[in-house]
Amino acid sequence: MENMDRREFIRNAVIGGAGLVIAATGGLILLTRRSGNERFKGEITIPKTDLPPVGSDPATSDSGQFHLINNDDGALALYWACTHQGCKTPWKSGEGQFHCPCHNSTFDRHGVVTSGPAPRPLSTFPVTVSQNGDVVVNTTAPQSRSDYEPSQSVPLGSS
Repeated sequence: MENMDRREFIRNAVIGGAGLVIAATGGLILLTRRSGNERFKGEITIPKTDLPPVGSDPATSDSGQFHLINNDDGALALYWACTHQGCKTPWKSGEGQFHCPCHNSTFDRHGVVTSGPAPRPLSTFPVTVSQNGDVVVNTTAPQSRSDYEPSQSVPLGSS
């Protein structure tokens, strides 16, 4: 092995350091993407005995990150992330609305913005009803929307 002069040593150190930075950044990106995909769990079943009565406060699923509303139109699963910056929007029972604690956006029981800065309603997850009356919420990917329409709700039938 030959002796390196100072210029070659510095060049090799810079190239090696840049390679380490690129490899570390790539690993961090992969970890971040994997963590982001794990937050949505797939299908979550809510037993019919746990469904909220029509017009009452929503049921909340911590594992699925949604609120299940039972309206006159049927069930609606609302992703709990505010459409402004993604903060969790809890239901405020005394106010009868969802309230984002980060920037004070509020949403009615259908997830429609009643005061901003949120730019659109809360996203929804697809809902189906099994043969025995349990509600199945598919949390694979939230669906954005521009307003509430009764067709977004799934009728639960008589219990």
